[in-house]
This record gives sequence, C-alpha cells and structure tokens, in this order.
Amino acid sequence: MRSWECWKQGVSAVQIQRMTGLSYKAAWFACHRIREAMKKESLAGKLGIGGGIVEADETYIGGKARDNRHRNRKRSKKVTVMTLIDREGGARTFKIPNTKKGTLQGVIGPNVDRSAVIMTDENPSYEGLQDRFKAHHAVNHSETFVRAIIIHTNFAESYHALLKRSIIGTHHHLSEKHLHRYLREREFHWNRRHATDGERTIDAIQGAKGKRLMYRTPTN
Repeated sequence: MRSWECWKQGVSAVQIQRMTGLSYKAAWFACHRIREAMKKESLAGKLGIGGGIVEADETYIGGKARDNRHRNRKRSKKVTVMTLIDREGGARTFKIPNTKKGTLQGVIGPNVDRSAVIMTDENPSYEGLQDRFKAHHAVNHSETFVRAIIIHTNFAESYHALLKRSIIGTHHHLSEKHLHRYLREREFHWNRRHATDGERTIDAIQGAKGKRLMYRTPTN
C-alpha cells in the first residue's frame, strides 16, 4: 500500500473509499469532518506582529466547462481566493466575492498587525496600505521578479501553486459550497510544514474537540 507520506497534496475521498471499503458518501463526509478539525479559530492572533513581513495575493480557482467530467457538467465559475502569508509565521486563505479595494483591504485590516510590512503586486486595490501599516511595497511582475531580495510575493505565489496542484491533481473537482474547507486543509498543511506526520496528526485530533459537522443542516 502506498505510504501516507507520499500524499503531500492530500487524499481524495475516492482513495479513502478504496482503502477503507466505505461508501463514497461516507468517505467524502469523513474527509470533511477531518478538514473541520483542521480549522483554526478565526482571528487567533494577527500576522506580522513586531514588524514582520506579510505577503498578500489573490488567485482564481475553477476551470472551463469542457474540463469538467461530471455527468451534469455546466460552465464552471471561477472563485476568487485571497491569501495572507507571514514570512515568519502562518498563512490565512479566504474566499472573497471580488478584488475591489474595500474587499481586499477589508480582509487585510483585521488579520494583519499595524506594525507589519505589506508586500503585494501592483493591483490598484492595494493602494493606501502604507497609511495603515508600517510600510507597503508593490512588485511589478512585468518588469521584475525579485527586487532587493526582500521585495517579492514568492511565498504567496508558491502557496497558490500548491493549492491549485492539490485541487487539480488530487481532488480534480470541488464545489464552491465546500471550497472553504479545502482552504482550511491547505492552511493546516502550510502552517505545519516543518512538523512531522505524527505531530500533524495529533494537532488534527486535538482540533476536533468541541467541533461537530452535520451531513445536512437540521430542518427542525
């Protein structure tokens, strides 16, 4: 049997079904319950405390209808995802409705400490961050990849590459309704990238305390 250590991009519900003999529905629900246990409490400390560097970047999840192999396939809607990464700490990823200034800066504000230095691309929606934080630097990717070694968003871009690889290579298809749980799973792996498999397992088990995920929302 293939080692768990080989699955750095996660495990699909179909693979769990094959390994355990469960029905696909049971395997799928078990995976989501584990992702629920991986969820960290919101706003549990801010990023960039003490003048740390925080990268902010956005990407799009989703593809074209011709790439959807489901029987009742339809045009796939691209979903916007924003990620904040503290270079000396953790990552936080959010599903957002758009990339307008109020939306992007509305995510950064409550999650990043005012003493932080913010790194972004040249999206106009990030303009004005220097007035709210210690400093703000923008990278123009059409002209430079890395400037002065420090001015870049490579961590955030690498994070998004891993996120998309896990979706395309492992899960193949997921719905917008459940996207936030897959984002929590990626956060969990990134924030414990230096931990052992055993340490990550213990953290996930401990994180299940006090959490309950229902297959359906009760109607009564």
